[in-house]
Amino acid sequence: MNILITNDDGYGANGIEALKKALSREHNVYVIAPDSNRSGASMKITLEEEVKIEKVCDREYKCSGYPADCVAVALKSDLLTEKIDLVITGINHGANLGTDVVYSGTCGASKQAALFGVPSIAVSMSLSDPDADWFDPKNWEFDKFADFIARNIVELSKMANPANPDSTMPQNPATYVNVNSFSPFEAKGIRETIPCFFDHIFNTKIENDSCIMSPIYWGMNINTAHGRGYTDYNACSEGYISVSVLHAEPYSEIADVSKLIL
Repeated sequence: MNILITNDDGYGANGIEALKKALSREHNVYVIAPDSNRSGASMKITLEEEVKIEKVCDREYKCSGYPADCVAVALKSDLLTEKIDLVITGINHGANLGTDVVYSGTCGASKQAALFGVPSIAVSMSLSDPDADWFDPKNWEFDKFADFIARNIVELSKMANPANPDSTMPQNPATYVNVNSFSPFEAKGIRETIPCFFDHIFNTKIENDSCIMSPIYWGMNINTAHGRGYTDYNACSEGYISVSVLHAEPYSEIADVSKLIL
């Protein structure tokens, strides 16, 4: 397959390097990644300035834009000479579970690929020990997780349901696949999951007519109770690999407008 990989941690990050190494054994891998960290970018795209592309080496590029821009460059320009069969985003340095998929640039890039009609998989890893050194590379087993993705790439890609550009009335909303694990990578198995709910704690204060806001990931309340199924956070915290199929496009219930007054 011709596979595009991107991320929101930036070109050369340990997670994307592990994924590139594992996938390149059997596939043609292209890398288009942001030139610096774009975490939390969601599906943000560049609107009012040029997106600059820098070729690093054969099939690898840095992009001045956001993760979704990287996908657009790959799929909607003539930069690449081959058709991309699959987009994989990650491996993200940190989990993308529960409500975090809304904020995530990793998931945002996968959603953009799905909307463009290409199957996509978001891959993220966090640490099982909350006290472990986040910045110590020895604590992150990206290589083992990347090997898992490479072994299962065909089956994972089949789970995705990208948009069909030729269909004006799709039967089902476009979806992408979200895969998470904790490091050390000693998975008990694989679980089909749904997102939990993270209530992030926003630490804010007003100083000199400015609002000073601490990063939202400094704290959160986790609600894993969900009547529809087993949640992604529970799976990872119990030592499993979490696999979720998530909507890539707006999907709503029918509103009851009968009691509204004109």
